[in-house]
Amino acid sequence: MYGFTEHDAIENVGGERRTAAEEYQRRIDWGEPDQRRRYLMLIDDVLENYPDIDGKPSPETKKVRRALKLAGIDDTVVASVSNVRNADDLWPVGEMRVFISHLASRKAEVHELAEVLRAVGLACFVAHDQIRPSRAWQSEIERALRSCDLLVAYVSPDFSGSDWTEQEVGWALGRDLVVIPVSVDGEMPTGFLGTYQAVRRHDGQTSSALGRDVFDAVIDAVFHEQRPAASKIRGRLARQIVSVFCRVRSFESARSWYGFLARIPESEWTAELNEMVEHALEENSQLSDAVLKDGKGTRIVDAVRALVS
Repeated sequence: MYGFTEHDAIENVGGERRTAAEEYQRRIDWGEPDQRRRYLMLIDDVLENYPDIDGKPSPETKKVRRALKLAGIDDTVVASVSNVRNADDLWPVGEMRVFISHLASRKAEVHELAEVLRAVGLACFVAHDQIRPSRAWQSEIERALRSCDLLVAYVSPDFSGSDWTEQEVGWALGRDLVVIPVSVDGEMPTGFLGTYQAVRRHDGQTSSALGRDVFDAVIDAVFHEQRPAASKIRGRLARQIVSVFCRVRSFESARSWYGFLARIPESEWTAELNEMVEHALEENSQLSDAVLKDGKGTRIVDAVRALVS
C-alpha cells in the first residue's frame, strides 16, 4: 500500500502479519520526504478506520499509537496527518506550518523573516520563494492555505488593498487558525484581522529581532488558544520549544530558551518531554554550566528541574 508493498502482501495471519509489517517499516528511508509522507498517509488511514470513541482512543487506536512510540515516531507528527494528503512536498514532516501572507514588494524582507523562523523549527511558506515556475500559482497557494497550521500577516502599506492578501487572511480565519499580524511602517491590520494584537516592526529592527518577537507572539497565541485550531498544535509547539532548548550552543541561548520553556503549560508536559530535558541537562554543558541573570545566580539545571517537577 502507498508504494511500500502490494495491497495483499501481508496476509491476515496474526503474528506473521505483525512481523511482516515491522519488516516493511524497517525498509522506509526516513530521510526521504516522499516516503515519510506516504507512511503518514498510511497511518492516517488506520486511525480513520479506528476513530476515538466518545473522545477516548479505541483499543485499536491505542495499539497504533503504542506501535508508533516503540518505533521512535513522535505521536505529535501524526496529530496533523490529515493535512498530509494536500500538503505533498510543501512542508517538512512534523514541523509547524506557517503561511506568511505578504505583498510582492516585501518579498525580500519576508524571506529574511522566514529564515529566522525556520531556524527555530517553524516551516514557512513564502509564495515567492517556494512556488515552482511550472506549478499553477493559485493552486499552490490554495494547497498551502489548506494545510498550514497558522498564518503570519506581514501588514505593510497597501496590504488591505490587495485581493490576494485579504483572501489569504480570510481563508485562515475561516479555518479558525491562529493569525499573527505584523505591523510594518506603521500600517495596522484592519477588519477581522484588526481584532488581534499586532507585532510591530520598529525602524532599524533586525530580522532576527523581529523573528523573535513573532515567535514570542506565536507562543502566546497558541498556548492561550487565541483561535479554536490552536488546541491542535499546542503539543507540537511545546515539543519544538523543548527540542531547541535541549540543543542550545551558548549560555545566552540557554537563558533565552529557558524563558520560552517556562511558558509551556503544565498540561503539555509529557513524560517524553521530561526525559528529553533531563538528558540534555546532563549531556549539554551549555545548559549544565549556565546560570540565570536573576540576581541569585540560579543554575539553569536547578531552575528547569523545579519547573518540570
